[in-house]
Amino acid sequence: MVRTLYHAAILFLAGIATTGMAQFNAGMFVRAPKSLVGDDATGRNYSDGSYGITCHDYLNNAIYYGSTGDGVYWIKPGSMLIKVYCDMSTDGGGWTVIFKHTSGVANDPYVLWDTTTTTNTAAANKATRETQDYVSRYLVDSYVSNFTQARLEIFLSGSMKAYVKLNASGATKYTWVDRSRVLASSYTDITSAAANFFSLDGHAYYTRRIFLSSIYGGCAGDTLWTVSMGPVNDTCGAGWHTYGAYQIGFCDSTTACLAASTTFKEADTMVITMR
Repeated sequence: MVRTLYHAAILFLAGIATTGMAQFNAGMFVRAPKSLVGDDATGRNYSDGSYGITCHDYLNNAIYYGSTGDGVYWIKPGSMLIKVYCDMSTDGGGWTVIFKHTSGVANDPYVLWDTTTTTNTAAANKATRETQDYVSRYLVDSYVSNFTQARLEIFLSGSMKAYVKLNASGATKYTWVDRSRVLASSYTDITSAAANFFSLDGHAYYTRRIFLSSIYGGCAGDTLWTVSMGPVNDTCGAGWHTYGAYQIGFCDSTTACLAASTTFKEADTMVITMR
């Protein structure tokens, strides 16, 4: 009996020692959370002078003090230091804005997506309507290794009106917009309704880019979710676009709609974010 109690006591004390050592080792090897410094004017980063690889890193590793949330951050996905706009509130946060297309700007958004340089960094703020488009060339080219999810978002008057969330893992910068990759959407029928064009390049002959389309039924019967519409070769007239620059159209509803209907509206911006 005495021997049994003695062995039990030894095991109990050994357990305390083991637990204490594990906690000590954890304290030695786990990096302490970092605070955040900076603001929209200067850009945010870690207080020790280091940077996240993407916006999502700041959510994983930092305890926030001072200016936080949506705004301008510094990231360092490789050797290059980049100032970006981070969405820290939508869908769990941690989204990096890498592309923003504005209605009425005479840029083909697909050509812009495929450009070789970063353009118009000042226009990166997510929801504002600008006079120019924005793309981060470095992030577009390297996103495959740093991002696994993407969001295509439509804004009007400062509010998000529609979105499609996609699985970007294993895709190229050209193939992640595909209906088989849809994870969630404000459009309830986007994975169940009929579909024809559903891609970044869209229907190039009619300059319908970033085109998520359901049915071609003649101009009056064309049904879609969203598109950036250019002026070239498009014979559908006012039901599709109203001027000679790229116009972002979207269905202001929970399902695809007729392009010639009052539910089909012009948006201010089309934004691509990734994490």
